[in-house]
Amino acid sequence: MLVRNGIMARAALTEDLAFLESEGGSLKPLGITRYPRSQNDAPAMDMVTLHVGGVSGSNGDTFQPEHALKMQALVEEAPDVQGANAYIMRPLMFAGIANARADAVSANDKKGPFLFMISRGQMGSSIAKDLNGLPVVTTTQVNNTSRKGSATNLTYVLCGNFRRATIARVGVIELALSEHFAFANDQVAIRVVTRLDFGLARPQSFVICPTLIQA
Repeated sequence: MLVRNGIMARAALTEDLAFLESEGGSLKPLGITRYPRSQNDAPAMDMVTLHVGGVSGSNGDTFQPEHALKMQALVEEAPDVQGANAYIMRPLMFAGIANARADAVSANDKKGPFLFMISRGQMGSSIAKDLNGLPVVTTTQVNNTSRKGSATNLTYVLCGNFRRATIARVGVIELALSEHFAFANDQVAIRVVTRLDFGLARPQSFVICPTLIQA
């Protein structure tokens, strides 16, 4: 049971990674970040909308407070009357957003008000993973190895209407055991097979802000 649960958890992570970043082909579906992209802030049919970071540098871009609302608006401009319903980003990216503060007394002291509208809650309470009223899903399946200039550790933020993302499955997951494959070594081989596909019904209902400097 312990081994089976571990394998199933790993299979779920493998699927998530494919849905986000797979290049597609006969064995893996095309991931959201691999879909064709529109011009900056210009939603186009069958393309994921590109939104370039507000402070664009030669070695990476910076996610600004106004970007979240702009990304949500771009989903609606697609047009998608339902609008965005979630963000996906790395855990440290969200931490950087939640902790971002304005300057107070001197330049770059970062001691002023928090820049993003995230409730600090009561003392001792956790900070809800929300941004502009939408839930934030944090995962290390989002890469932090994107390149721009000499930087090789950049990441991205994804916003969209995930009702437009479809996962099609045949069955759930197949686990098969063989006591004969490595019988001489007193080992049991385990095979995991899952049959599924993934696709975006409306790629323009998703917005990506790429090559971001992670907090």
